[in-house]
Amino acid sequence: MQTFDITVSKRTNLGKKETAKLRSEGIVPGIIYGQGEPIHIQASLSDYRLLIYTPNVYIVNITLEGKVIKAIIKDTQYHALTDVLQHIDFLEIVEDKKVKMSVPMRLVGFAKGVKEGGKLISTIRKFKIQALPKFLPDMLEVNVENLGVGESIKISSLNFENIDLLDPKTLVIATVQATRQTRQSGSEEKEKGGKKKK
Repeated sequence: MQTFDITVSKRTNLGKKETAKLRSEGIVPGIIYGQGEPIHIQASLSDYRLLIYTPNVYIVNITLEGKVIKAIIKDTQYHALTDVLQHIDFLEIVEDKKVKMSVPMRLVGFAKGVKEGGKLISTIRKFKIQALPKFLPDMLEVNVENLGVGESIKISSLNFENIDLLDPKTLVIATVQATRQTRQSGSEEKEKGGKKKK
């Protein structure tokens, strides 16, 4: 998985007034959950932009007082009207302990059903997974080449090495829906078949 480096400072004043003051100055409060007590931190909003406003996921190398903490984003909070980051939670990771997170999903291949006139529908954008840090992927790809009209791919049919999928087994990933063109073609085939029988 890609990494992202950021330097933060420790936050000591935790009151609502102090938090509001920080935000007014373009500073985002945050917290790191890890092996011991949670660590309250702060960093400039500009430092977070490339980490937050992107579909990519990262292992974050957080430098705090000369020490580097490896973490993933656990949660983010945004302003309801402006969509500006208000708070960020990190989860410290260790090499021998599995972590849970969401990673982007990408469909690859030209579906058989699309060639027949159907429409490919992607129903999710991310997978919920669990894996050791060394196996965390940038994204997971699902091949749809053999997907025909009216067919779908579910979580239960997928398997990725060293990665546990946490979404419900019955969750549909992608489907090829019939269109007017495919329905018309199907009707014509049935008519031809009926005439042959006569």
